[in-house]
Amino acid sequence: LERTYTLEEFEYINSQLKNHTLEIDGKPINLFELDENGKLIPMPQATINMEAVVTEIAAQLRNWNVYTRQGGVVTTSQGGFKFATEDSEDEITTQAGKKIRAPDVSFTPKDIYRNLDEQQLWTFKGEAFTPIFVVEVVDIGTDTTNSAFIKADNRFKDEYFEDGTSVQL
Repeated sequence: LERTYTLEEFEYINSQLKNHTLEIDGKPINLFELDENGKLIPMPQATINMEAVVTEIAAQLRNWNVYTRQGGVVTTSQGGFKFATEDSEDEITTQAGKKIRAPDVSFTPKDIYRNLDEQQLWTFKGEAFTPIFVVEVVDIGTDTTNSAFIKADNRFKDEYFEDGTSVQL
């Protein structure tokens, strides 16, 4: 995991994980995310309780989407997004500075979804776009230092919604 990977290698590795089990440090991995430097970030499989929470949140969000006639798209962690990152000149980049992330639950409104091109819909090669709502389910358990919460909070601030990102519902 120390080397960098191309987008094609990243997509191939994740496609192989659909039919094969990989363990890293004793934890089964079913997905990788890609950081802005091309490094793979292993995503361990969720426990049944974590997945039950994710499923309930996704169902409630889907119900809200239908009931309020939003017409948007609700996805779970099997749907990834290519987020733009800021380069050293504080300009948004989408090629060298790309991150592929798969939040536990996300919502993309219909006006954004309907304007996505084929590359954005079917690959990670298109322009970056950001869902307007994401959920990460994290078990902080009895962590008295709140390190798991702080890590999740930083992930939201630094990875999902960087400076210049508009969040609205």
